[in-house]
Amino acid sequence: DKKFKKEKKQEIGIVAVSGGHISLKTCALDPVSIDLDVNYGEGFKEVHESIIDKLNERKNGLYILRGIPGSGKSSYIKFLSKLSERKLAYIPVSMIDSLVQPNFSNFLLDNKNLVLVIEDAEKAVVSRNNKTGNEAWVSAILNLSDGILGSLLNTSIILTFNTQESEIDSALLRKGRLLVDHEFDILTVK
Repeated sequence: DKKFKKEKKQEIGIVAVSGGHISLKTCALDPVSIDLDVNYGEGFKEVHESIIDKLNERKNGLYILRGIPGSGKSSYIKFLSKLSERKLAYIPVSMIDSLVQPNFSNFLLDNKNLVLVIEDAEKAVVSRNNKTGNEAWVSAILNLSDGILGSLLNTSIILTFNTQESEIDSALLRKGRLLVDHEFDILTVK
């Protein structure tokens, strides 16, 4: 007897704020089919397997997916939503301030084991040395991905952005905290 595993729906949670209350709304995604070798080039399959393994181990930490616009970062996250055993929760960049709100901890307590996804997260990752006013956001990402709060709630964070590695706050790049750092690049002609 073969047991057939029902394929997981492609969906993602959207973090929403209404009347000061933070909630998670689940939305269906259009199915995304990806050939990792063709769409992302040689060698990406190993990166992908590492991401899936780490996410499914339910290990808290930080995943950075960076690269030029149009290189497939968003499509890859949609693809991940079908493969990860954990729920992905999308935080619109316009709501990044919610990370530093006191009620965000309550939201996470009600939704343990989340993988928070922040696309176009430039303003949250640039070095605090640049004095851009993002210090609280960088600290929140550090605490949620690798601090006590992240460990207790088993929170992982996937950040996507177009910023060069040299502009990223060095604390986000520390070994142990940063589980995966991948740069999507222009595909070769092959």
